[in-house]
Amino acid sequence: MITNQLSFFQPEPALTTSPSTDKPKLPKGWQWMNLGDLGTWSGGGTPSKANHSFWQNGTVLWVSPKDMKSMYIHDTEDKITSEAVANSSTKYVDAPSLLFVTRSGILRRVLPVAITLQQVTVNQDIKTLSLAADILPQYVYYYIVLNNQQILANCSKAGTTVESIEPNLLKQVKIPLPPLAEQQLIVAKIEELFSEIDAGVQEVETALRRLKTYRQAVLHRFLNNSDWERARLGDFKTFSMYGPRFSKDDYSRDGIVVLRTTDIDSRGKVDTVRAPKLNISDKEFEKYKCRKGDILITRTGSIGTYTIFNDDIKAIPGAFLIQYRVDERLSLKFLFYCLANPTTQRHFLDSSAGVGRPNLNVPSIDALPLFVPDLATQIRVVQEIEARLSQADMLETTLRAELQRAERLRQSVLKQAFTGTFLKADVPASSVA
Repeated sequence: MITNQLSFFQPEPALTTSPSTDKPKLPKGWQWMNLGDLGTWSGGGTPSKANHSFWQNGTVLWVSPKDMKSMYIHDTEDKITSEAVANSSTKYVDAPSLLFVTRSGILRRVLPVAITLQQVTVNQDIKTLSLAADILPQYVYYYIVLNNQQILANCSKAGTTVESIEPNLLKQVKIPLPPLAEQQLIVAKIEELFSEIDAGVQEVETALRRLKTYRQAVLHRFLNNSDWERARLGDFKTFSMYGPRFSKDDYSRDGIVVLRTTDIDSRGKVDTVRAPKLNISDKEFEKYKCRKGDILITRTGSIGTYTIFNDDIKAIPGAFLIQYRVDERLSLKFLFYCLANPTTQRHFLDSSAGVGRPNLNVPSIDALPLFVPDLATQIRVVQEIEARLSQADMLETTLRAELQRAERLRQSVLKQAFTGTFLKADVPASSVA
């Protein structure tokens, strides 16, 4: 596990990126530099989409924010021709260069940055920094990653309809810069320690995938019993209805809650803060209202996603839901797990119809095949399932905590890297936590 691999790392305080903050003392030979002074900055543009010769059979990488998903740019979704470069505002960006997204909705959460080690072009939402020969792009990249949120906060442009970074403020971000040889040593140590963390993360992610398979196996084992009575879900139905559609003008800050499956937790309780609300008459509410024990199944989009309503609030199903009710011969918990059974989910997907955006309908839900024992056996089966799934849930909690710890470890590695700690003495992987 990650915890065992890297258990004694003591994080150092991060160096500030704020131009107005007092800067920590640097190791001998280091100096504070503005990002704007590390090389040549430039922007990009979009060749005319109307000119097909700019885009057809293009071989020149054209980077846009959607390509900024990893440390290195290896490929792009769109490519342009050399003719497009010669006849538009986009220009070649020399390598090595750093690329910064400066205009995109993703800037609500993170400042994307990437390295290109090959010649590329970029669109107008990206600024590029072609670094001087004595500056390692990976060194600057890791510093930006460490201070990403602070840089984002300090450099965001106010009052714009689309989230943006102010380029002049970005250029004023200060970075502690050692000589090239020390940059290389620091980057090598970061990547050595990151590789150990990544190995631990891979083990955890493998365990999480196995847990998912285990849960499916538990449901299949306990619910696919051919000795039980064969039935269809429709044999137990007492009521079903498609969620009603209302005009956007009817929605309000107060009123009756309109349910989506994402607004209901595993206990059937409603998140009244997130759920939209609607002004409707008492008569309409009585017609559409949800009762405790109602099954709500998504009929379009995330087909087969479901929950069981178990709240006292006034609510109606949303337009993308099917409201479904069964009689007392079916335990709701037993049915809950039947709906989670991989066999059921395959049935829903196979039964959905439609071009472009498939839909699930009530007859397909009615036709769902089930193995159904007597009520007492249903209760015992639920207990067996929950005993096993609760153990899986506890293990998943532990594994998720390991993934969170891995992210904290990466931050701790970076914090020490930019204080010069890695240059004072060799830092073995076994001493990192």
